[in-house]
Amino acid sequence: MGPRVQCWTLTGNGYNDAWAILGQRQGTGDPIGLDLEVVRASTLDNPYLDAGTRGRSARQFGGTDREVQALRGGVVAAQG
Repeated sequence: MGPRVQCWTLTGNGYNDAWAILGQRQGTGDPIGLDLEVVRASTLDNPYLDAGTRGRSARQFGGTDREVQALRGGVVAAQG
């Protein structure tokens, strides 16, 4: 059996499975468990996005409580 690979992309939308598993490192009992490598990348440094897309994301999320996750590769939970 080959490697098990998943690619999760995160948005600035707060609580979800990615937040619980990757951000809080909470296992669910699934065999894949916490044996995960977490690679974080910044939307603002993504060479595959054009400048207009990066700018729109920066305007939408910059200065908000979702900036860390939506732009900088962090994992946060929505408030409210």
